[in-house]
Amino acid sequence: MEIDKIKRVVLGQASEKEREEVNVWAQEEEGRKRLLADVKSFYEGDMPGEEEIAEKVEHMWSRRRVVSRKQRTMTYLRWVGVTACVIVAMGIIFWFAERTENDNVVIADNKEVRLILPDGSAHGLSTSGERTINIPGFRVNREGTIQETERVNPELEVTGLKYNEIVVPQGSEYSLTLADGTVMRLNSDTRVRFPNTFAGKERRVFLDGEAYFEVVRDESRPFLVEFSEGIVQVLGTHFNVKARRKQNAFTTLVSGKVKVSSGKDSVVLQPGEYCEINANDHQLSVHEADLMSVLAWKNGEFVFKNASLEYVMNELASWYDMEVVYASADLKNVKVHIYMNRTQTLEEALEIMSKMGNITYQVQGRKVIVKKR
Repeated sequence: MEIDKIKRVVLGQASEKEREEVNVWAQEEEGRKRLLADVKSFYEGDMPGEEEIAEKVEHMWSRRRVVSRKQRTMTYLRWVGVTACVIVAMGIIFWFAERTENDNVVIADNKEVRLILPDGSAHGLSTSGERTINIPGFRVNREGTIQETERVNPELEVTGLKYNEIVVPQGSEYSLTLADGTVMRLNSDTRVRFPNTFAGKERRVFLDGEAYFEVVRDESRPFLVEFSEGIVQVLGTHFNVKARRKQNAFTTLVSGKVKVSSGKDSVVLQPGEYCEINANDHQLSVHEADLMSVLAWKNGEFVFKNASLEYVMNELASWYDMEVVYASADLKNVKVHIYMNRTQTLEEALEIMSKMGNITYQVQGRKVIVKKR
């Protein structure tokens, strides 16, 4: 189920058919009901004040204090429950940026998404629809979305595959439809390698960055996403993978089932769960996912719930192509709760951060220095 469709239903912008589809979808699994409830918590009514926001957030977190079938998840949820109480006691400041009607993606410094073919030739992919691009084996629509025109070839040997690469710069997003109909939605600062045709008994792509996958089901040919810390294997489902080199990797399942492997260890996720792979020892841990936050980028938004300032600034740095420096190390651990549209300019985003009261910033070229006010 598309998060955009869910949002339209909550905002009262959906058709009767879409409302029925979302309601039926939500009733099938408990995790889907929680997601729908979270979306409603964010989008219903007028913009709340700080006290109301705190109450809503506490209510969201409290729903996660449930007994899990996995002891490791129980430990995590107990920690979340304690943290939620501490948030209110410490007076953490929440800030919601004004939502806008503009859903266009901001392209930083006019950087283009590039398609690199097996022969090494690079092709810029415009998202403006202002020009036509002729790339052998692909077609490009007016929105800049590319789609392979070659069909799956089960007779071709895997060793003979040739790989293309999509490079998405900071401040951009891109969508790619593979030959089997699988859709990859690529986030900012992402590279993905994929064959010019699928062959053999599997469909495999290589990821460095973040992507949302809508995999077409094929029980005879599993779909694999390989990254530096592990592999995700599916038959057909929707899921998000965030896997940047030398950082912990995260696989979040929206529907269906996926198997996450790293070394000799593996886990099977259920909808509404995510698996974290530690970049140092490759250990796997499974937790309940906050789908609203995980999928926010795909909906053109930033959503951070009780996130550290360091994590938030890292995400902003990936989008706005900036370097972050902290005047003092303790600033990295400041907890914030932020919602804002990704169409905000860098200046607007930084101004939102400064609304916390004890935070200020200084811009020096591409460098942003974060200080206590």
